[in-house]
Amino acid sequence: MPLPHLRQARNETQKAIEDLEKAAEALGRSKEGAGSTPVRQRHLDVVAARLAIARTEKARIE
Repeated sequence: MPLPHLRQARNETQKAIEDLEKAAEALGRSKEGAGSTPVRQRHLDVVAARLAIARTEKARIE
């Protein structure tokens, strides 16, 4: 059984992953509706990078 602080960290990381996935979906939909722009692409790239970091962190915690 994980320690309480690790369980909390895992839960917070999972929440961050879910939020980032929603942000990526929203940016993807706005990209489709309004056409691609460099700013939207940069936002998608940042979200993707943060999502990868959060998933790696969750894996380390587990």
